[in-house]
Amino acid sequence: MSAGSKLKLSVRELVDFAARKGDLVQTYQKTPTHLEGIKGHQYVQSLRSEDWDKELTLKHVFELPPYSVTLHGRADLVDQANFVLEEIKTTYTHDIPEHKFSCDLAQAKVYAYMLWQDREKITTVVNYYHLEESSENKRVHSFSSAELLNDINQYLKIIRNILCLIQHN
Repeated sequence: MSAGSKLKLSVRELVDFAARKGDLVQTYQKTPTHLEGIKGHQYVQSLRSEDWDKELTLKHVFELPPYSVTLHGRADLVDQANFVLEEIKTTYTHDIPEHKFSCDLAQAKVYAYMLWQDREKITTVVNYYHLEESSENKRVHSFSSAELLNDINQYLKIIRNILCLIQHN
């Protein structure tokens, strides 16, 4: 990749790589199948009013010289009127490891910034929907758009530094 290059990444790819915290050694946990995840998402989305946007496609270009990075993804639930973004994660456990939560929260933060770049208060919700119990465990956090941008820039700098290392080798 040459200087001035354009890079396209999904938000999930970015945060899985650059926002991971905690224990990097993953222990086995039963995980939902793709179909179970879709059904869980649809169920949680059906619980929200019609005022909420569902599966909102997002795209934003970040300039990180010498790269132009296009991030894209789909936000699960968005309440535009109240500046709330909800990211749904289906699960079979109540014990969410720190490394998973850090990536899930980072994903919600990036989506929130992509939606609202000039807000003093944006609320992100990471909602772990337990499939066997049909229960929601919501982790709610509030940020300013400036705080979100600071975090995103940190994630992007990690990517840029790796690209620069690769380019020089």
